Amino acid sequence: MFIASANSPRHKLHRMTGESRSRPVAGPERNELLRDLVKAIRATDFGGNLSAMGRALRMESTATLAEFVSGEKGAGMKLIDALVAYTGRTLDQIYASGGDLAKLREAPPPPAPAPIKGRSFGELPDWPELLAKARVLRPGVPDAYRTKLASTDVWIDGDITVAIVCDMAEFLLRHR
Repeated sequence: MFIASANSPRHKLHRMTGESRSRPVAGPERNELLRDLVKAIRATDFGGNLSAMGRALRMESTATLAEFVSGEKGAGMKLIDALVAYTGRTLDQIYASGGDLAKLREAPPPPAPAPIKGRSFGELPDWPELLAKARVLRPGVPDAYRTKLASTDVWIDGDITVAIVCDMAEFLLRHR
């Protein structure tokens, strides 16, 4: 960083401490494990090309990746998230591999999360009553949007009121 003042030329300010502003997320042992994994991925998948690996991991800066590989910096969340996304394995699986790429790739991928299926507005026990009151309260909303609302999953915790039914139907109308 350079600062200029009226009385002096530009001066380069150096950090007051050896620490960077962003701290590594993983501790020293896990950083070494992740470093081994990154080196193995670079050698195996990218023929040693760190720039190509950086692009594949969608890292903003290859320099950051180079500083991590050389041991100058620890792994931050962006790198950890990129490794999880690239390998298709969870962070726990990555740590359990001990940095061994072959072992990691032998591990089964994590199971897909079960789909969350709530109930739709139309499945609410008092839906016919809510619908009738909503028609009276907001007659300007076409029934087609209330019908669309009936098949929409309820994602609201708590009681569903007539006002919520009206607001949601109007929302669907506005964003058709």
